[in-house]
Amino acid sequence: MRVTSLFRILSDTYLPNSGVMTPPIDQLTKEGYDLQFGTNVIGPYVFTKRLLPLLIAGVKSSDDKHARVVNTSSSGQLFTDTIHFEALGDVPLRKQIGTAKMYMESKLVSCIRL
Repeated sequence: MRVTSLFRILSDTYLPNSGVMTPPIDQLTKEGYDLQFGTNVIGPYVFTKRLLPLLIAGVKSSDDKHARVVNTSSSGQLFTDTIHFEALGDVPLRKQIGTAKMYMESKLVSCIRL
C-alpha cells in the first residue's frame, strides 16, 4: 500500500481510545468527575465532537464517501453490567465502589456511548 493510500484511509477514520486505570479514588477532573470517567469517556467524546468537521471533510477523499468513528475499550468492560452514574462526582458511593469497579464501568460506557 502506498503512503498516499494509507493517508486517504486514515483521513476519514478516527479510533478514539484513552485510559487511566485505578488512580487514587480522590482524584477528580477539574469539572469534579471521577478521573477515570473523565479520561475514559468524557475526554474522547468531547474530542470526537471537535474532530467531526475534519472527519466530514475527509469524506471527500474517501473512496466510499463515508467517515468512521470506531470506539474502542478494554476487556475491563466485561466484568460489570452496572453503571453508577450517581457515583461520578465526589460522593461516598464512589469510594464504596472503588477504583477498579469505576474503571470497569467507565470502559462499559465507552462501549455503549453514541
